[in-house]
Amino acid sequence: MEVKPALKRCLDFVMKEYKPAFFEVFIDPDVLREIWTTFLIRMSVGHVPWDQLRERAREVISETFEFTLPWIHPSWPEGVRKFREERGKK
Repeated sequence: MEVKPALKRCLDFVMKEYKPAFFEVFIDPDVLREIWTTFLIRMSVGHVPWDQLRERAREVISETFEFTLPWIHPSWPEGVRKFREERGKK
């Protein structure tokens, strides 16, 4: 199913009826994981110092971390490097 036509119907209803509408979207879990690990997690917790992140967050972040991101806490590059070294990853 195409998202754009469904979203248009939803917004048309809201504009015409002046009532709220619900727009439900099902996302492939693999795609959602890729989006979360490559972008959203950094946007949502990027301000948190590395040593204050939970272990699972560190694992997810270290899998795809890029050292050129400007909005992350300055402790992340060193934290990721050490985390990877401790686990034998590059």
